[in-house]
Parts: sequence; structure tokens; C-alpha cells
Amino acid sequence: MAWRKENKSPSDVNGFLDQGVFFEGHLEFSGTLRVDGSVKGTVKTEDHLLIGENGILEAEIFAGTITINGKVTGVIHAKDKVQIHRRGRVSVEIYTPVLEIEPGAILDGKTFMTQSTGVAISIDGTDRGVAQKA
Repeated sequence: MAWRKENKSPSDVNGFLDQGVFFEGHLEFSGTLRVDGSVKGTVKTEDHLLIGENGILEAEIFAGTITINGKVTGVIHAKDKVQIHRRGRVSVEIYTPVLEIEPGAILDGKTFMTQSTGVAISIDGTDRGVAQKA
């Protein structure tokens, strides 16, 4: 059976960085990328970044949706939402309109709930500018 893009569900993975792979630099992709290896640098996508249980990212991340099951340090800019699952360990600044955290997940950092106007509203109610995607 031939696979066409319109037959794919949003959960289909287009790319994979497996455990034991280390990537350093600027990573840009479309579709869904699953990371179970290590990434250091900048990650950009309009789509979905899925970080597996063995994934370790030290990065500034710009994405539509980010699902975290591994370890992330740095800064996250999510256009749609951030999901931190129970095995997720996150030490970051997060800019997102939607944040989902499962019981057992660890979040250490600052969270700014963004609005469609491009302004982040922090937990303490102060307004701050949101970094724009390049």
C-alpha cells in the first residue's frame, strides 16, 4: 500500500533520532520528529517534537506542539501546546498558550502563558515580550 500524506494521522512519526545518537547545532524539520538521543542547540518546527523517555535536549526549542517524556533544559516556545508526561524532567522557561502536566512529571523553571497577541503573561501577572520565530 502506498502512503500518501493525507492518509497519515497527526501521531505518525516522520523522523527519529535514536538512543546513542548525539546531534549538536541547528535542527529544523517538518512533520513529527521523535528524539530518544541527545540534542544540543536549536530546534525549529511548525509541527510536533516528541521527546522519548531516553531523549535529552539542551536547546532553545520553537515548535507547534512539544510532547516531553525525557529530559529538557533550555527555553521552549510552543505555538500550540506543551505536554509533560509523568517521566518528563524539565528545567526551562516555557512560552505556550496551553501547558499539560501529568502527575509525576517534574517542571523546574518559569512558565509564561502566551496569548495570540504574542504577549506572554507570567504566573505573577506581569507582561513580557515573547521571542518571535525567525
